[in-house]
Amino acid sequence: MSDLKEVMLINGEQILHKLQGDAYNQDPNPLMKVFGKIKGVFCKIFGISQKMYLVQTSHRFLLVDKGMIFWKFPRDTRTIALSPAAIDYVGYTQARRWVVFKSLFFNIGLRNGEGYEIKFDGTLPELVNVSNSINEGLFKEKATLAVAA
Repeated sequence: MSDLKEVMLINGEQILHKLQGDAYNQDPNPLMKVFGKIKGVFCKIFGISQKMYLVQTSHRFLLVDKGMIFWKFPRDTRTIALSPAAIDYVGYTQARRWVVFKSLFFNIGLRNGEGYEIKFDGTLPELVNVSNSINEGLFKEKATLAVAA
């Protein structure tokens, strides 16, 4: 996991899922996407990035918020190991604006009231599979999330 040096695996630990999404362009609204793209271009010119990761391993859940500046220099990196008891829910959002514009997000909510949305770049069926797998790993049940069309 070369792009996440902050995640050090314990002996025998394996990565089951890794979700990655940007943290500056999460709105499905086309006007806000344009603003997000402009901000993205500005950030690329100056080498600024802000990424959010959720890593599920065979032993734990890690939430990583990582920033970079001038393409190489790390800014703030926050890594949190979550216990299954700390996680209240997992799920996904398919946000639609103006009928045709949509964005997908993986959602995770903590029992302390904090919630996180991670923009997902894949397809809805892939996101549902990841959500279901994480949900089963968390709650040890065969609960599944329904696909909303």
